[in-house]
Amino acid sequence: MLKRKINLKLVQKAAMFMAGFTLYQCLRIALTASSFALKRFSIPRRNVDIFITKIHNAMEVAIFLGILLMTLYILFTPRKYAHYNNVISVITNWLVCSLYFVVLYAYAGNGKMGHLTIYYWGLVLSGFAMGMNQSIVMSVSVDNISFFAGAIPFAGVQVSVYHILFLKFNRGRENYDVEYWILVYQIIFAIIISAVAATLWTVGFLGEFTSKRRRNSLIDNTEIPAIVIAGSDQNSAQNDKNMDKLNKNDSGSDIYSEMDSDVRLGQKGLKDLERRSKRVYIRDLTRRLSRSLSFFVDLSFYKSVCNAASPILMSTIAMGLVYLVFPAIAPYRFTDLVTAHRIDVSILITFIAPALINIILCAYHIGPNCDWSLNKHWHFVWLFAIPYFICIILFFVPIHYPESTFGKLMTGNTSVLATVCFTFSLSHAILKTVGFTGAGVQSTTIPNPTIVNNTDISFGPKGPGLSEKEVKIAMQNCKKDRSRNGQVSSFNILLSYFFLVVFAFLGDGYIKTIKLFERNRDFWPTYDMGFFASTAFWIKKSFKRGLRSFGEVFTLDVRDQLMT
Repeated sequence: MLKRKINLKLVQKAAMFMAGFTLYQCLRIALTASSFALKRFSIPRRNVDIFITKIHNAMEVAIFLGILLMTLYILFTPRKYAHYNNVISVITNWLVCSLYFVVLYAYAGNGKMGHLTIYYWGLVLSGFAMGMNQSIVMSVSVDNISFFAGAIPFAGVQVSVYHILFLKFNRGRENYDVEYWILVYQIIFAIIISAVAATLWTVGFLGEFTSKRRRNSLIDNTEIPAIVIAGSDQNSAQNDKNMDKLNKNDSGSDIYSEMDSDVRLGQKGLKDLERRSKRVYIRDLTRRLSRSLSFFVDLSFYKSVCNAASPILMSTIAMGLVYLVFPAIAPYRFTDLVTAHRIDVSILITFIAPALINIILCAYHIGPNCDWSLNKHWHFVWLFAIPYFICIILFFVPIHYPESTFGKLMTGNTSVLATVCFTFSLSHAILKTVGFTGAGVQSTTIPNPTIVNNTDISFGPKGPGLSEKEVKIAMQNCKKDRSRNGQVSSFNILLSYFFLVVFAFLGDGYIKTIKLFERNRDFWPTYDMGFFASTAFWIKKSFKRGLRSFGEVFTLDVRDQLMT
């Protein structure tokens, strides 16, 4: 039995790793292989930026909607049904796998033209399923999030290595459509990877669900003998009168009731002591208020979010701002495509380092998957936010001040550009990895249930009570309420993706606005404006253009928009 339990845990870790490895396969198909899809669907190469932006924005919105739907389910479903999340996570994993068959059919079918609209919507629906799956798997297996987050960068490296090797060995082959088959096999690899992930998830978490059901069934069907202390009717009636009197004197906020100090021995005294012992308990104010607000998310959830505020904000900032500047502005805007691609691939490979270090630290129980209130040194990871924000500011300098010294360095010196991009990406990876790993394990501290017997109570003039030493020991041995950990993880990913989508469209609107005005630098719109006025101008213009891009996301005539 012990061997089976250990193996189940190993399968769950492997399933979480494969779920993270599968996560961005659909985005890699849409973005990394976009140049190959252009030829397949006969789209002019001059519209490559429109094609990439359109699919990327649509998929990010779909991912966010999937996360939103699943997070609402997780937050508002009563906790007694939380064990069914294992079954739902199995369904979402297989849904991700099945939708890749739709993408494969749309790309490979219909002769020379393919099914562009089906391909577009297949990727969008894959993003929606990916969002649901990401939210539910992070709530089901909070303790293994380090494996999930650590596997995400491997997808980018896997796709990059696959493209390099495929092009190297097949570029010179006669009568072989390299640009067609490279994406066909990439989709097939995505199907295989997602199928392996779904199989491992089914074995690891559906098995856990069935074993829990079996244990609960055994507990429900077990008869527990009860010991009844017999007493005379007269004593029982007297005890009932005393209990009624005690209830009348008991106020809702008092912890202890006022009682007599003398305790008589014998059967009647024992029953009297037993009655008084049952009245001694510690009221949990948070739990009482939570029950009164049961129609909404109870206060224990808000308390758990407050406890995890630091890692939640850490991952939200890291995820939320990344697409504002990367990779559309840096590095691709400041250098040629070949150099920018090399920088991009190098960054994808370096992403593995923080992920692997995080997995190793968590495996040895010294990682961010701990209580940060006791391990306060993890708050120092916020120091990486300093270079993160500085790099974001530096990326705007060559655009608005192209004649400045630093602006010329960024556009003319590849080493400077690569250094700034690498610093930004490394800071982003560390903040995101540590934040996601730590957010779901900042459990709420609750007092242990106090079990009192006749040797634990000291009766004095003010009634029964626990000594200061006993209270101190009880507080030191407080348990952690881990029931909200999955909900906090889902809320964290929802908040992160909300800001990611907002700033992604803001960045898209900013790029299109800049392209509109940079055609003639002599008529630069903010030439005579101050810093705050010019900042407000660009934010306003970017927001308007980004809002228009959001309205263009969902369409049933994709080819018409890409041909204009």
